[in-house]
Amino acid sequence: ELSTIYDIAFNGFLELKKFDNHFSKYESLFGKSSTRYNREVKTKKENEKLDGLIKEFLVLLSPYFLMKPAQKALEFLIRRYNIHFYNVDDFIYCILPYH
Repeated sequence: ELSTIYDIAFNGFLELKKFDNHFSKYESLFGKSSTRYNREVKTKKENEKLDGLIKEFLVLLSPYFLMKPAQKALEFLIRRYNIHFYNVDDFIYCILPYH
């Protein structure tokens, strides 16, 4: 269920902020309202803004990729924002150093 995934992801996000406070900038990706976000009904401009935010987050996340908090956050981004479909290049860039 999405609410359970959200709780786990938010916990991961809080853990990531302990490692690097720069993650705080991306709180909107993990805010409670994100559970109702549907990018398919957003405008092109709104999605471009979201894509930029996701790209920045994934760049910052990359060094932490193998850690559980990062995996928790990624699971939510995949399920909520479909980054595996809309942000393929940025997602690959995030995990490429670990391939």
